[in-house]
Amino acid sequence: MAKAGVFENKADLFVAVGAIVIVMMLIIPLPTVLVDILMSLNLVLNLLVMLIVLYTRKATDFSVFPTVLLVSTVFGLGLNVSSTRIILTGRGQNLHMVKAFSTFVVGNKSGGEGLVVGAVIFIILIAVQAFVITKGSTRVAEVAARFTLDAMPTKNMAVEAEYNAGAITEEEARARKAEIQRESDFYGAMDGASKFVSGNVKIGIFITVVNVVAGLIFGMLFRQEPFGTAIQTYAGLTIGDGLLSQLPALFVSVATGLLVTRSVSDGTFGSDITTQFSRNAKIYYVGGATLLVLAFLPGFPWYVLIPIAAALIWVGYRLHKSNAASFKKTLEKAEQKEKDKGSAEAAEMSPVVPLDPLSLELGYGLIR
Repeated sequence: MAKAGVFENKADLFVAVGAIVIVMMLIIPLPTVLVDILMSLNLVLNLLVMLIVLYTRKATDFSVFPTVLLVSTVFGLGLNVSSTRIILTGRGQNLHMVKAFSTFVVGNKSGGEGLVVGAVIFIILIAVQAFVITKGSTRVAEVAARFTLDAMPTKNMAVEAEYNAGAITEEEARARKAEIQRESDFYGAMDGASKFVSGNVKIGIFITVVNVVAGLIFGMLFRQEPFGTAIQTYAGLTIGDGLLSQLPALFVSVATGLLVTRSVSDGTFGSDITTQFSRNAKIYYVGGATLLVLAFLPGFPWYVLIPIAAALIWVGYRLHKSNAASFKKTLEKAEQKEKDKGSAEAAEMSPVVPLDPLSLELGYGLIR
């Protein structure tokens, strides 16, 4: 217990220091090396959050997610402010994470063509987050919070009914009521926390526009650079910074959507996919046959469609065999259970049918 307390104290201290550092990042200028390190940490942490959500069985098992969402959003904004300060002061070429990420996304393109490619990819990422993932997850969070809150009295009454009927103990009733309250609190918090994601997308667009305009002003007015050089320098770094900041935000947006849409699940995302995609083998036969038909139509790449169709038919065949074996095993277990039940009833049956209970009552004076 003492060792656990020490680790808890260290964790609390680490979280407190981290929160202070995140807030101070908005004010204090940071060196470029530290900003590169923090950008890498931001990318890894958001990736870990998404992986944790994928391996979470119930949404309430990751009850700290709304708070993590807020901290991640503030951390990303602090990095945006720090990188903006470095880019506008003319030291943007030292941000190796921004340059490397921008080059990786754009590819081998250089000059204005690479700038346009990066801008298009950035706009697509923003559009996907704002109009697809964030909007949908926000709506799902609102509906889940409303229905969870409305269902609380009914769920509590059901627990009370089971307790009054003697089906559960008092401790079990308390645990179930606490779980119901925890679920309601979680979805209520997610209803508000989902606004952090949508706000992060909007502020990302705003920061990018401000960086481009301010970069042109700094380059053309203060450093006497031509328009082409200024737009190439500041817009390129700004788009790279925007791409690097939007990828962690995309991870968090996907994690938010996954968490709020899996409220009725009892297993991990992978186990649910495996179970629900392997229930019916016929769909794979139909899908493979459809691809085979498309493969023989003129213009379609048969060398791509035929292997995929063969793979689908093979998967359907394996699932058909597996489901048949599982059904046969289940049927055998049921038959064996019925036989065991019948033999147990025959062994316990009395030779006198029906067997009536007899009782003899004697007065105290007749005992001698």
